[in-house]
Amino acid sequence: MVKRMPILGALAAPNWWHHHGTKMRVARLSLTRKTLKLVGSAASVWIRCIAPRTKAPWRIDWQIVHGVDSGVNGRIWVDTKSLQSAFGLSEESGTFGDGVIERSGADVAEQGEYVRYKDFLNIPCPGTGHDGDPNVSIRLDVDIKAAVMRLIG
Repeated sequence: MVKRMPILGALAAPNWWHHHGTKMRVARLSLTRKTLKLVGSAASVWIRCIAPRTKAPWRIDWQIVHGVDSGVNGRIWVDTKSLQSAFGLSEESGTFGDGVIERSGADVAEQGEYVRYKDFLNIPCPGTGHDGDPNVSIRLDVDIKAAVMRLIG
């Protein structure tokens, strides 16, 4: 695999990442319900353990508001390894992440799930979030990483 540097913009963030990701914060963590909610000014992300005995027990739902009556949302299912890697708790890419890494200059990725360069995460793919791109950007901070670590257990 050929690793290349991403094109960096403001905040030394990759050009496929949206600056609203800096506004994402932990809003709610329930260890009994195995849920975590992250919110920002224009987006929200729910991580839930829906099917604990399956190969991909974690469901990630997100919503991005573009305007009064405009927005996008999405959903993916991931395994624990992908959840850890996406949120900076591991540096292990998924089985199908090499192509995304080569194209985007990411550190780790899994096709159709996440792409991350340092603490700049996009779910489920690279893209700016402009013009209805169906992805959400999150700047991973200490609180978000700790919340995901506690959620996983």
